[in-house]
Amino acid sequence: MNIAYQHQHHGTFASAGLPGNVPQGSGMVLGLVGVNGGGGGGGAVAGPSRLGHGHGLGHGHEGGSSGKKRKDLSGRVGKELSLNDRRDETRFYTENISTLHAVNIQLSTKPEAYNLFNLRLLPLSVERSAILAQLEMQETYALEAAEVAYEEERERVEDEWKRGRERVKERLMEGIEERRKRAREDKEGEGTGADATIDSQTRPHITRKLRNKLGTSPPPTPIPAVSANGITPGAISNLPITSGPFLNPHSLNVDEIPSPFPLPLISTTSSSGSANQASTTTGGGPGGGRRRPKGSGTHQSQAIGGLGKSLLMLGQCYTHEGTPGGAFETVNGVSCYVATPEGDYDKTKVLLFLTDIFGYDLVNARLLADDFAKNGYKTIIPDYLNGDPVPLDAHKAGQFDLKAWLANHGQDATRPPLDKVIEGLKEQGVSKFAATGYCLGGRYVFDLAFENIISVSIASHPTLLQIPADLDKYVEQSKAPLLIVSCSLDHVFPVESSLKADKVLGDGNFSPGYKRVFFEGFTHEGTPTGTVESINGIPSYVATPEGDYDKTKVLLFLTDIFGHELNNARLLADDFARNGYKTVIPDYLNGDPIPTAAFDGGKFDLMAWLGKHGQDVTRPPLDKVIEGLKGQGVSKFAATGYCFGARYVFDLAFENIITVSIVSHPSLLQVPADLEKYTQVSKAPLLINSCSIDQMFPIEASQKADEIFGDGKFAPGYKRAFFEGMHHGFATRGDITKKDQKEAKEGAFKEAVMWLKKYW
Repeated sequence: MNIAYQHQHHGTFASAGLPGNVPQGSGMVLGLVGVNGGGGGGGAVAGPSRLGHGHGLGHGHEGGSSGKKRKDLSGRVGKELSLNDRRDETRFYTENISTLHAVNIQLSTKPEAYNLFNLRLLPLSVERSAILAQLEMQETYALEAAEVAYEEERERVEDEWKRGRERVKERLMEGIEERRKRAREDKEGEGTGADATIDSQTRPHITRKLRNKLGTSPPPTPIPAVSANGITPGAISNLPITSGPFLNPHSLNVDEIPSPFPLPLISTTSSSGSANQASTTTGGGPGGGRRRPKGSGTHQSQAIGGLGKSLLMLGQCYTHEGTPGGAFETVNGVSCYVATPEGDYDKTKVLLFLTDIFGYDLVNARLLADDFAKNGYKTIIPDYLNGDPVPLDAHKAGQFDLKAWLANHGQDATRPPLDKVIEGLKEQGVSKFAATGYCLGGRYVFDLAFENIISVSIASHPTLLQIPADLDKYVEQSKAPLLIVSCSLDHVFPVESSLKADKVLGDGNFSPGYKRVFFEGFTHEGTPTGTVESINGIPSYVATPEGDYDKTKVLLFLTDIFGHELNNARLLADDFARNGYKTVIPDYLNGDPIPTAAFDGGKFDLMAWLGKHGQDVTRPPLDKVIEGLKGQGVSKFAATGYCFGARYVFDLAFENIITVSIVSHPSLLQVPADLEKYTQVSKAPLLINSCSIDQMFPIEASQKADEIFGDGKFAPGYKRAFFEGMHHGFATRGDITKKDQKEAKEGAFKEAVMWLKKYW
């Protein structure tokens, strides 16, 4: 019975799912156990016939020898069975341990493949997901609550600021009215001479009501920025107030009122452009120009005191870096970029922003539109190019056919979308339109003004105008005050066209109002201390440091188109010499620079001059100077180039003639081709002094340079210094009587000296 118990124990292991089977001889063992337990009875015996002796026992051999044999046989079988059982237990234990070990390895290496593990992990995963979702919702709620609190606080501060501004306006108006009252009393006692004290544009018996319509105010503000822009001080502007003291407490110009904020909310002060302007301003004063219809006497005040003023000032504050804040909308089926002012504004007015050939996809245009909106004017840029502007990288391929593009974008194709936008805006309740056009868009500003669809016109460096035909037509047909923004280097609207516009529209010839803003350079004052020498047959200005200096080094100063005789260039060369660098300005223009007064007459052909001063003409004298200096023992060259001269700095760096490169507001560069070539062939560290308003090296080119050279991509060294609000030429021809331009000019020079000290 003991053996039978052990067999049942093995069966229990097998039924529990452990590895191993009951031995094949188990039936035989049970049979034997039964025989042994029966004490000698034959009975029914299970197992093989070789162990069942029932048939032999029935013959009567009951002797002792037979019983002894049976007992011995039973003992041997029992021992063998016990040994087999122990072997089975060992095998079962080994197989069970192996199975557990395999499960352990699986849980250690790939637990996800074990179903029981996944089942135990499921509730933990669900709990973790729920906690993460809860945290995310809490974070979202906290952010939304912070945004709501921020907006509420901002609205509160803006409302408080507006109320304060209105109170200041009221106090100023009260003071002005008191001054006017005293002035009228003085006039009654002193005659007509005192009338000029009230307002130089008023007539002897003008009423206060009419004077308010004209937007005049005694005494006019003496601030240069206002007088340079031609802004009537009495016109109340909607521009934000900038911080600062009361420069003129008697002025009606609200922009002179200080703000409670430490910095301007929006940049409206003329940082550099007002200093770089030579303006020709005319007004629609009584008795000048053609007679205007009755009731139309407010056109000029609208242009100067309202939209026109902000346009002038914004010309100096737009930026090409940033994210546009407007939205793309469809107006009467035409895609438009819409920049909407925050807060309350006149919803009957819209400023149409007519882009150049690059369309409204250009971020510059959208950022400018946002700036107009910040000044209270809803601005819309219609896609009047029908989704087909000139690609920004068209110049890279060198095969773009601009003439063909212009032929496909005539007024028959581009004017209908513009008219549809205007029609759609009228249906939305807009009744007053102004337009600002840039380059190609300037043409459409004139056309809309011819039809008197717009009441104010602004054209910046316009193109496709017929001069003087369109100017004459404007005087004859339009009633919209006109502002033209021009510059000295513009072959599309050259100086002679600007002067013609002054002749046709200026001097009171156009009564609604006319102004032209002109950007040019300035000559610096001082006496150069260097000398003009002949180096290998080439006249050169040489500025030599005082005392001891490294005579193996020379800084090549490569000028702009005005050459080495320009006082500004020589004074800068002297400054480099004072910092220990012998500086040479070679006359690589062969004695034929552009005269500084060339653009005053309006007949100088810049393109023809450039055609005669290609590298085949200008590079040989530069090479001769370098060869001559090497003959004098000079072995290390650096170069600083301005505008036209920057092209040659790149060329010298390509050949590794120079070991340090500095360029300021460069021109004639192929971007990105020249930048990529520089990284491939040059070993000279490169410094670029750039600015925000530069057609020759615009913001896009600056950003491309940063992309190619920046972040350590150019191992020899790279830096770009950026001067906000400055114009092309600021490093050599800025107006140093203006603080911001003087600081920019000196800043560019300081960057150059520090670059030389670091790498040379």
